[in-house]
Amino acid sequence: MTRTQAILLGALGVQSLLVAAAWWPRAEATAQARAIIDLPADAITRVVVERSGEGAEPLDLVRGPDGWTIASSQGYPADDSKVHGLIDSMLDIQVRRPVATKAVNHDTLHVGDQDWGKKLRLETEDRSVELILGAASGQASHVRLADSTLVYAARGLSEWSIKDRPSSYWDAELIHLDLDSASAISIETRGGGSVQLARGDDGWTFEGPVPTGEMIDPDKLDRLAAAACTLRLREPVGLQALPEHGLDPPAARITVTISEDESSTEYSYLLGNTVDGLTYLQRPDDPWVVTVSEYTAKDLTEASTQSLLLSPDDGPPQAGTAGLPQGLPPGLDLSGLGL
Repeated sequence: MTRTQAILLGALGVQSLLVAAAWWPRAEATAQARAIIDLPADAITRVVVERSGEGAEPLDLVRGPDGWTIASSQGYPADDSKVHGLIDSMLDIQVRRPVATKAVNHDTLHVGDQDWGKKLRLETEDRSVELILGAASGQASHVRLADSTLVYAARGLSEWSIKDRPSSYWDAELIHLDLDSASAISIETRGGGSVQLARGDDGWTFEGPVPTGEMIDPDKLDRLAAAACTLRLREPVGLQALPEHGLDPPAARITVTISEDESSTEYSYLLGNTVDGLTYLQRPDDPWVVTVSEYTAKDLTEASTQSLLLSPDDGPPQAGTAGLPQGLPPGLDLSGLGL
């Protein structure tokens, strides 16, 4: 080994020791943990979450007199508990010693101007704090305050756990009625069609005439009742119903009667036109027009006596099921079918 090689090897060894010392985990562990954001939760009035990537739109959450709203979705109401969960997760971030102190390291640690994961801004009436997060190894993220060059490791926090889409903060269960407590369902369709269901001792029954020789499929009754009681929000549209939404008259008007403790309450909503796989919906007690999946709304907008009939390939229904006695030829013996 030449003298030059020995000198270079020694310099490399010293540099390696310095790097190891800077990143040595026990040095971080000896520092006292502290919150990187020092804002009181009840003073925060706005939260903005932005993800990196072309075309990414910031999520903007604003606290109003009636609770949190999603300003980036036309002010649609947010689920307060979900927003509070996001705020708490930010205020709970604890850091110790910085893992880097120079701006030259920011992009490498995914908290730079060019390479970053998420940006979060929390605002009060008189302060604003912006935090930049970047993925680290495992369940950890690198975090940096936007006005500082210091980068910290936040243990137990994943960049991907910070949701940046509006759907993560509204109540997705738009129509969520207790199917077991439902006693009647009425569906009035555009053009004058009507389907009436009632819950009997053996399940749902079809209230109405059935064509001679036909039978109602109890499984289709069950599916229709379940569809009427559960619909998930896809997108808020706006506070004004427009002609193209098809809500006046609606494609279907659904009324579900919930009976509990010897009292009954009616819940109703309107389904409108379907465009690009989404069906418009509006509730009488809510000014918002929203959309639900065409797949889940189709059974309701196309409900009819014909849609509930037992198909020849379906086989006979079970004993005691809804709709069997209706429309059967007099004297027809069904004993051979186990009915």
